[in-house]
Amino acid sequence: LEPDYAGGLRADWMPRDSLRDRSRWGFNVNHQARFKSDWTDDGLALNLSLNRVSDDNYWRDFTRTNGSLTQRLLANDASLAWRNGNFFSSLRALKWQTLQDVSAPIVPPYDRVPQLATRYARNDLYGMQLSMDADYTRFESDSSLTGQPNAQRAFSRLQISRPWQSAAGFVTPKLQLHVSRYAFDAPLVNGETQYERTVPTFSIDSGLVFE
Repeated sequence: LEPDYAGGLRADWMPRDSLRDRSRWGFNVNHQARFKSDWTDDGLALNLSLNRVSDDNYWRDFTRTNGSLTQRLLANDASLAWRNGNFFSSLRALKWQTLQDVSAPIVPPYDRVPQLATRYARNDLYGMQLSMDADYTRFESDSSLTGQPNAQRAFSRLQISRPWQSAAGFVTPKLQLHVSRYAFDAPLVNGETQYERTVPTFSIDSGLVFE
């Protein structure tokens, strides 16, 4: 525990377990830190949450250990975030350890290795509110269990709105454009290896205030 970082570690180790005839171990790490940087406004923010165990039977045999290690889906998540003016960006890696049981198998979730996201937002653009989101993610998992190919996705969303507000009510028209693109490692059932979509949206939100 220091002014710029804080974290905790729990580690369990059994040199030899006669039940499984092997060594057993598990650990849980949580850490948050902030680093100074000349090219960011507030520095870099680091967040770690790591959970790993030695084998698929750990959740069954050590029910009294740390609760985060007795689940069958263990998340290992690391992210780095920073801000530059109106931009907020982050880099993330999320990888799952799936503890399988022959009698009750789990379809593993997709890992995000990596995920890069950025957002630009302004609320003072000539009375309008403008925001733009962009995201690139690489999705990976065990295709033999998911039944789907691994893929990478890129999407962007641009929206602009102009709120009119008074003591009696408000009116907010909004225009939004959502663009997504997927690239698959193997062909889908229809034979395609890519998919794209563009969705424009226009909406009006309004309300009255009775007092």
